[in-house]
Amino acid sequence: MMPQFTSSLRYRLPLWGVLLIAVTTLAISLALMADIRGRVRDNIAANAMVVVKSVEARLLPALANDDVWMAYQSLAWLMEISHPGRPATIHPHNLLVVDENRRIVVSARPKQFPMFMALQDATSEYARIVPLLPKKSSLWLTEIDLPDTEYFYFARRIGPDGSTLIVSYPRQVIAERFSAIVGRSVVTGGLVLLLLLPFSWYWGRKISLPLVDIAERIRALAGDPLSKVSAAADRHQQDEVAQLYDAYMWMQTELEGKKLLQDQVVRAERLAAVGQLAAGVAHEINNPLSGMLTAIDTLKEYGQGDFRTMKTIGLLERGLVQIKEIVGAILVQANVKGRLLGRDDIEDIRVLIKLQADKKQVNFVVTHEMPASVPIAATVARQVMINLLLNALQAAPEQGRVTLHVVAGDALLEILVCNNGEPIPPERLPGIFEPFASKSRTGLGLGLWVTYQIVSQLQGRIQVERQAELTCFSVNLPLGAPP
Repeated sequence: MMPQFTSSLRYRLPLWGVLLIAVTTLAISLALMADIRGRVRDNIAANAMVVVKSVEARLLPALANDDVWMAYQSLAWLMEISHPGRPATIHPHNLLVVDENRRIVVSARPKQFPMFMALQDATSEYARIVPLLPKKSSLWLTEIDLPDTEYFYFARRIGPDGSTLIVSYPRQVIAERFSAIVGRSVVTGGLVLLLLLPFSWYWGRKISLPLVDIAERIRALAGDPLSKVSAAADRHQQDEVAQLYDAYMWMQTELEGKKLLQDQVVRAERLAAVGQLAAGVAHEINNPLSGMLTAIDTLKEYGQGDFRTMKTIGLLERGLVQIKEIVGAILVQANVKGRLLGRDDIEDIRVLIKLQADKKQVNFVVTHEMPASVPIAATVARQVMINLLLNALQAAPEQGRVTLHVVAGDALLEILVCNNGEPIPPERLPGIFEPFASKSRTGLGLGLWVTYQIVSQLQGRIQVERQAELTCFSVNLPLGAPP
């Protein structure tokens, strides 16, 4: 890359500032020169009108009295006005009056344009303008600008007898005006550059030196940050802005890493607290659970109950086994191996949740597309569905609606639990699966966290979204995945 684009800003800023000023001055000068032709023509037209008005007052009485000398003096006095040192001053080259037959009556240059000479015989240019002279009286001048001529002309009928006053101006006036403006522009631009160059140099250093100081201070936050800066920085850039960008990107990376580490520490502390709590709960629950399961086994072995009683005992046994295995799930150490999930488990869940739904007068609907069994542990799958349903019942209003839809595909078990309760505030969504995140008075906020841990262990995916008026939790569990 070119050195002027990679050098220090303390040099680039003043140089670019001078270049910008020079380009701006040049552009303004070119614009003025492009516009000067039209402005000069307008000025000449205005000057011609002033000339005509100035001579009319004395010229018309002289022509009426056939006083040729007075008529000549009324024109000649304008030609005698001099403007020393002002070559660009607009000044007419010639003034003459012709009659209705286009013969010269009087002229400011009588030797070159004598009386009674036909205008077309005076010069070739006057011969070309004869057909273009005005034929009627008017308050305005008629401008006659023919190509390839040395002069351009203005004409006006000034008398009732058809007399016409013609004023000519040299085209050289435009060139003189151009030269004068270009000269002034060059001088002005040079003075501006001379004035602004020291200021640009000072301004460049004023900006670049603090940038250097900031970059050095950011680098001082660690030993060797240059090896850690973001690869997004432009390696071709070596000025202070690029150095500051590198240092900032390094600082941003370090701060992000620090924040991530802090989040991990906080999460680890939360998990440790939950683990200690769950360990104590597990110790107190395991002994009575074992006794209850032993009693149920004895009742099944020696009892003589009818079909309904035995079905109820089976439901109780599955529920107690699930309670025993929940402790492992809370500890995030569940390694449940047992029977596979089947249609009976969906029916068990319907029976277990239906009673609580009826108490709250909630319309609870279960639909599924399940074969006899699918290759996934029944205990953990049941726990996921029950936790989500209990959470949905808690969120649903009285006479609300809670739905469970389960579909077993070739590779995934899809679970969808919806309720028509109040939507979850957006600020709570990022931490919805954190422990103790619930704001409810009736729960500790462990249900969704346990569910998230189980789904993560099964290498599945859980997410929450708002569908129409329903809040829905969707879970995808891979079939055949290790529990």
